[in-house]
Amino acid sequence: MEVGILENEELNKWNSLVEQFPGRTLFHTAEWLSFLEATFHLQKLPLGLYRNGRMVGLFPALLDHKGPFKILGSPLTGWGTPYMGPLIDDELLDEAMSAVDGLAKKLGVDYLEIRFPETIQKLPKMETYDRQAQDTYILGLECSEDEAWGNLKSECRNRVRKAQKSGVKIVEAQERECLKEMYSMFVAAFAGRKTTTSKSLQYYYNLWDFLKPAGMTKVLFAEYEGRRIAGATFVMNADAGYLVSAGSHSEYNKVAPNNLVQWHFISSAIRDGLRKYDMNGRGLEGIDRFKETFGSHAASYTQYSKASSGLAKVGKLVYGAVARRRLDLQYQLNRGKNIVRKRDDA
Repeated sequence: MEVGILENEELNKWNSLVEQFPGRTLFHTAEWLSFLEATFHLQKLPLGLYRNGRMVGLFPALLDHKGPFKILGSPLTGWGTPYMGPLIDDELLDEAMSAVDGLAKKLGVDYLEIRFPETIQKLPKMETYDRQAQDTYILGLECSEDEAWGNLKSECRNRVRKAQKSGVKIVEAQERECLKEMYSMFVAAFAGRKTTTSKSLQYYYNLWDFLKPAGMTKVLFAEYEGRRIAGATFVMNADAGYLVSAGSHSEYNKVAPNNLVQWHFISSAIRDGLRKYDMNGRGLEGIDRFKETFGSHAASYTQYSKASSGLAKVGKLVYGAVARRRLDLQYQLNRGKNIVRKRDDA
């Protein structure tokens, strides 16, 4: 099997080619690749997989440089992208990954990371890779709204009713500048867990700019007594919806705005014909319980990664430690700003 970079007519037909594969996700689309390229200053590599001169698969990837290291991600941790990886028939997957591994060596890649959107059994040609299971919550949407409502746990239904009876309303953002207010909610939500988000406000601006024209992102606010008190950002294609981020002003949690935001998205997704809702992530106890109340089930997907040398392995560990330290420092900075703001308000 051979790997080649798509150009000209083939590249222009990228989304049409993606649509031919049942394992496709929103994160394989041209819009998402362009979004990542612009947001993280990457080099996009739209790759075709060929066998006997015929295209049999696609492999979207992006190149990054961190210090002396060259990194190939499909995707890379930190890009806000849960899945990507090759699109190809299962029986050709192992052969395809051997070809991708060869391309990485040819490009001089120091570290390679790939996330498949499902649980992948160990591939013989990838024995030198580290394999790690990742977890999320999936809610099936191939049902009626009444059936989805019945699948909610009673505590969730009660909280949705409470929000509605309290007068909480859901509105969809129509202007890009609304993202500033949304972002402040995200930061506040992370602060409650004594950390901060790794995503910048520019991340959300770019998400809007690249995906909104194609109808692939939606921002919902919960409004109460004239104030926006909670919100969430979602991305979606014709098949599935994905939660990007959610947050709220904690003093209003008593009127359950987060439950209503999620139920509004779920019910609208069913009406739009989406098959599933990926609630994106698992591992924080309180948030996990919240997701489970909507009737979602835990699911796993697979990450493969490989460092080409001992030095690259050390570089990966150092970068991870620096990234965590940066988040800690940003949290302390945000906390300091909030303390000063409260004093000024007083």
